[in-house]
Amino acid sequence: MNDNRKRTIPLSSSMYPSKRPQRLSTVMNRLNLSNDEASSIAPQRTVHNYDPSTTLHAQVEEAEPPQSTNSLNKYVYNSQHPNHPNDPVSSLEKKPLESDSVQEFEKGEYVSTKKFPSDPRNIKDSDTQRRYLQTITEYLHRTNYKSTSQSRNIRILSSTEFHAMLKHLLLRWDPDYRPKKKFEDEVVDLLKQMGYPLRDSISRKSLLSIGAIHSNPIFFGLLYWVVQMCKANDLAESDDFEEPIKLEMERNSLAKVFVDFTLSTYHIFMNGDDDYSVQINALTDAIGNISLATKRQISELELEAQGYKDRIAQLESQESPLNDLKKRYQELTVDIAKFRAYCEKMQKRVSKYQKLSQIVKDEIKRLRKENQPVKLELEALEARLNEKNISVKDLKEKNVKSQESKTKLAELTAYSQDRKTVYNQKVEILSKLKEKVRTEVENYNVKVKKLFPSVMQHQDMLITYNSDGTTMNDMISVDINQTVIPKLESLERDARDEFERFQKETENLREILDTTRAESDQIKLNLETTQKEFDARKKKYDEYHESTIVENEKFNMMVDSHERAIENERSEHRSLTLQAKEKLFVMETQLKETTRMFKQELETVESKVKDFLDEFNSISK
Repeated sequence: MNDNRKRTIPLSSSMYPSKRPQRLSTVMNRLNLSNDEASSIAPQRTVHNYDPSTTLHAQVEEAEPPQSTNSLNKYVYNSQHPNHPNDPVSSLEKKPLESDSVQEFEKGEYVSTKKFPSDPRNIKDSDTQRRYLQTITEYLHRTNYKSTSQSRNIRILSSTEFHAMLKHLLLRWDPDYRPKKKFEDEVVDLLKQMGYPLRDSISRKSLLSIGAIHSNPIFFGLLYWVVQMCKANDLAESDDFEEPIKLEMERNSLAKVFVDFTLSTYHIFMNGDDDYSVQINALTDAIGNISLATKRQISELELEAQGYKDRIAQLESQESPLNDLKKRYQELTVDIAKFRAYCEKMQKRVSKYQKLSQIVKDEIKRLRKENQPVKLELEALEARLNEKNISVKDLKEKNVKSQESKTKLAELTAYSQDRKTVYNQKVEILSKLKEKVRTEVENYNVKVKKLFPSVMQHQDMLITYNSDGTTMNDMISVDINQTVIPKLESLERDARDEFERFQKETENLREILDTTRAESDQIKLNLETTQKEFDARKKKYDEYHESTIVENEKFNMMVDSHERAIENERSEHRSLTLQAKEKLFVMETQLKETTRMFKQELETVESKVKDFLDEFNSISK
């Protein structure tokens, strides 16, 4: 497994060395070479410069560096090739100092070493993958990507889906690109021409088996990188801007500068480098050049504005009714606005009254329609009553009497319902009391059976309770005064005699207890002597334990002082790191403040020019 946790590379490949050349090349880096030469041939990340002005179709036709087995020839070729103008390998043209290890290594047909760059993005983190997948999905949806499978989760990538996404993004990045039949054969070459920093971690074989858990983060990182490239390459449409002047300014000045800065810094970040000083200086120079051009344009506009101001002063100095016309125009404008507001107010009031009158008319029509069938029914009823010789007055009196009868019936019904409720409550209380008496009788019978185990003894004592009885004799089957109470008195006399017998037996037991107490006092004396011996031994143990605790405290104090010293060193290192981060943050804020001030100046100039043009147009009219 390599650093990126990929499959092992076959030893027969000319681009990837075997284990023995890797070890030898590592030893060669620590030979008798000077520091500058040693750092130039040490295992380092492969950096490819990216040219955004060259299309993907044009980059495919560029020649690739020759596959040489000599590392020196390969680095010299890269330094002379136009795609690698900044490789620091010019010092390798000098012949290194000879040594036995170097001579032995140069005799064999070994390839140059290559160390795969590690991905600075934490692509194996679940939160990072979720954020990358969201960005990829949103961009594909925004660019009208048509999926090959319906309702498929992008987390479960397949080779077909990945190839379709990558083709769509490449066509978005370069519309002139035309994919071949075997797309996986040209993906690696396309990534080389695009300058993908982690292209060495992707092989043709891995492109045919997409979907493994360990390899999915690498392909998610590739798709995210291509999406960022497409976003940087996308141009704003004219509909996104209110005026053509802003579109022209955005495309030709600041947009291009910041896009170039973004691409170059992103490329350096993907190669694992954190030094952006060259790009920041280039951005500062570009912004300075734009600022100078803007200042020249501002000076030209100020001269032109001064000419217009002179012309306005000249026109106002002449004897003309211009000022009177302006005042009259302003007065008429105010009067027209007031009259229009009054007309709108009256129109709203009239429309409101019209709506209210229409609602009233509709309600009158509805009530008339509802009243018509009632009138017809009333006339029919009166005709029937006349036929039967019944007057309406008699019917009304009978109706009043029936209403009074109904009210009385309702009152009597309510009263009877209340009495019924009270009766039910009393019946319920009586049933509860009967149930309580039954439980008490059952408990009494249980106790009697315990006192008199034989049936002959407790047969006369048991009570049978009848809840339906009305008198005491009907409810209880046994006469309590004649049978139960005399028998209980005899039981009490027997218990008293038994208690007196127990008291006589306890006197003998007390004598035995006195002798036992005397023996226990002797045992207590023996225990006291034993306790004194134990206290003496415990005192010796406590003294030894205290001395041991003191020694342990001394040792703990030594450990604490050592830990405090280590913590102080850590805090010093941490403070130095924070100071460095604060300096970096101050520099970034200064750059943002400069950019913001420049944009603010541009906006103020544009607003002044626009106000001036509006004023001139109003005057010319």
